[in-house]
Amino acid sequence: MTIIELSEYSTNLMNPFLKILVFFLYVIVVVLYYNTRQKCGGRIRKVIDLMFLFSLCMATGSLLRYFGDGLIFGFTEEYSLKWFQSLAYIAGAICYVLASYQLLNLFRGKNG
Repeated sequence: MTIIELSEYSTNLMNPFLKILVFFLYVIVVVLYYNTRQKCGGRIRKVIDLMFLFSLCMATGSLLRYFGDGLIFGFTEEYSLKWFQSLAYIAGAICYVLASYQLLNLFRGKNG
């Protein structure tokens, strides 16, 4: 088996495995953030809430990636699951930027 055969996206067994692994890693992140959120309050809780939303968006995007374009569910090439995957990733990125902004302001307030 050559490197070319191993890297073939549509036939490699690692492809579905990695997609499932990414989803479960984001699910673990969601659980960790939820547990942390219960122990924290105040301004840091806002950051944790945004990171929790980030993880949910990314888990949703990775799950939709597993199903590909959704043609087996009745979607079409023009109206596919890939649009929803992209929207989930964009929403996740926005949550991440907002959480970063909250953290920046939190530390600015403490350090002057």
